[in-house]
Amino acid sequence: MDALTKGSVFLFEGFRLDRQARALFRCDEAGAFVPIAIGSRALEVLGVLVGRAGDLIPRDEFMAAVWPATAVEDTNLNMQIAALRRILDEGRADRSCIQTIPGRGYRFVVPVAQTEAAMASSFVTDGNGNAGPIATGGLVSPRSVECGTDHLTPIPTVTRPWPRRSIMAAMAVAALCLFAAAIAAVNWRLHAPWEARSPSRPSIIVLPFASLNRDSNEQRLSDAVTADVTTDLSRIWDIVISRDIASTYREKAADAKQIGRELGVRYVLEGSIQRSDDRVEVNFELVDAETGAELRADRFDAGTAQATEIRKEITGRIARTLTLALADVERPRIEHERPGDVSARDLVMLGWARFNHADANKAEVQALFERALEIDPQSEGARLGLARLLIDHLAYPKTSAFEQTEARIAQLLSEALTIGGHLAQTHATTGLLRRVQNRLTESRTELEMAIALDESNSWAYYELGVTLMYLGQPEAGIPYIERATRLNPSHPSIASYYWALGASHLLMSHIEEAVELLQRSRAANPRPFFVHEWLAAALGLKGDLEEARTALAEMTRIKPELTSLKQIRIHYPWGINPEHLALRVKTIDLGLRRAGLPDE
Repeated sequence: MDALTKGSVFLFEGFRLDRQARALFRCDEAGAFVPIAIGSRALEVLGVLVGRAGDLIPRDEFMAAVWPATAVEDTNLNMQIAALRRILDEGRADRSCIQTIPGRGYRFVVPVAQTEAAMASSFVTDGNGNAGPIATGGLVSPRSVECGTDHLTPIPTVTRPWPRRSIMAAMAVAALCLFAAAIAAVNWRLHAPWEARSPSRPSIIVLPFASLNRDSNEQRLSDAVTADVTTDLSRIWDIVISRDIASTYREKAADAKQIGRELGVRYVLEGSIQRSDDRVEVNFELVDAETGAELRADRFDAGTAQATEIRKEITGRIARTLTLALADVERPRIEHERPGDVSARDLVMLGWARFNHADANKAEVQALFERALEIDPQSEGARLGLARLLIDHLAYPKTSAFEQTEARIAQLLSEALTIGGHLAQTHATTGLLRRVQNRLTESRTELEMAIALDESNSWAYYELGVTLMYLGQPEAGIPYIERATRLNPSHPSIASYYWALGASHLLMSHIEEAVELLQRSRAANPRPFFVHEWLAAALGLKGDLEEARTALAEMTRIKPELTSLKQIRIHYPWGINPEHLALRVKTIDLGLRRAGLPDE
């Protein structure tokens, strides 16, 4: 049974959940309830929580109530809980309204009052069209809920009997007002409070992608891409307006500024898809809803061999481009926020924005992730950011500091896996850790699992290709690295993608290809020492010894301890896997010797 079909109105901490109207309202500064943009599934999950406030509700009960007779992944519940927390916990200084009991379920931990729908939903409007609640005797009035407090103030019960005529009149008025409230809930974006409100938190709406050919197959692809991009962004962005609301703008002449005023969103994403015989052309742009200015725009083509594959490629390209673009766009705002106004999500976003730049100060990035974890001990993004950053600190030979860092990374990833919102990224990060630990078979398994969970994750494809290279299978790894490059050609780490392709070709003795790719990698980012190492080897094999010695000198300048082939093997034990080493001896080791690097 639908989780919202029974019960009445629930009041808690300045919010009102009206099950009959299928709407959630927040108390504004004037003391009136205004509707909030929220998806239907999130509403149903909230209905289950408030209906049993204080109780531990197992995950399977949520699945049965909200997704009855439907096979869906558990991550769907995680996403809806995260969406509710973004709304309900805004401005809260202490713990979340929704408590997570790891491995068991969730509990709603704030006081809840229940009343009847027909009376508590009563609204009147003033001459300006602003909605306001009617206080009703014997019930908790919406206006009696103080915004931002943690208690409810019920209006005293009126015990004197009402004349029958008064009762009938009251019922008629209540019915009319309930109808008005329902209309207000359906057309919530027409209310004046939304038009005057600027978005206080990062927020975005993905408008339905236009189908330029008006073909039914193309329209289905456009709708699927819109849904997938919305879902992907909801995993990493603060507020993503639901597809149900976004669909109301289909075929409507509304510009970004108007949508921003109506929905209170900061960004609008719009795009189009057009099929030809053998290609799909995709255009999309990110627009500032306040100014109407175009912030990012991209266009790309994709093949049409398989509809499912095309959909994944399009979604992956758009989602990855937007993730990086939004982080860069939001970076100045976050950097200038007052310390008390910055959320954990802001800090995680800023951390990744800085991490993805070639000149990133890793100590500053780590401090951002650490601070985010202090603000929100449940932050999965902070855990994944820290784990990814700390893996770079695992420098051989092993020391006590190495072992302490290794233990912390393992704990962070274990906790992220328990939270479970970004399983693909957690498995991908674990795959990188396993490779650095020289557990290559486990690395491959983790990365394959990450791709199975998210087939548009370019980073997982890249890391799997590198792991296969170190397993002595460079030919098998190349298609994965090429797929990563296609999915994210503008990724800040594209230099690493070129390096991995060049290294794989070098191990296969494709010298010309290797030199070209490794030079492209160096041009894109000359800071990593390993790019100069492999380029020196490729140039040595090609016979360009002067250039090879120059590249080798740059490697030792960046990494002074690598003074011999022996030192390279000590510092990077995952490179001595027998199958990989057999290829390396005939290629990179030989090229480095020619460039002047001694064996010991």
